[in-house]
Amino acid sequence: MKPSMLQIWKYLMLTPVGGRSQPDSHMSTIFVIDGTHYIADVGFGDLPLQAIPLTEDAEHNVVQDVTGTFRAVFIDEAHKQFEVQKWENDAWDTKYESDISPRTIDMF
Repeated sequence: MKPSMLQIWKYLMLTPVGGRSQPDSHMSTIFVIDGTHYIADVGFGDLPLQAIPLTEDAEHNVVQDVTGTFRAVFIDEAHKQFEVQKWENDAWDTKYESDISPRTIDMF
């Protein structure tokens, strides 16, 4: 099956002091293969070197990487909002949250 691309989404990043970045301040890529969404974010910095499956089955879609253990989970029933998390200090730490909303490049 040929992958489809959701090319741009709204992105709200957590800042190092626990605040939030400006909405629409980052662009990343979500792609879909066989009905599963994946996140590929090469610009974030602290994410794995492979795509992260984005599902509601968070415990079984964990990515182990040299940079740590990660997961991406939908946080609403409509599957529009999600969080990307990293396992740190015996707990899931949200690195960023976002929603799947198409955007045009000029919005960034």
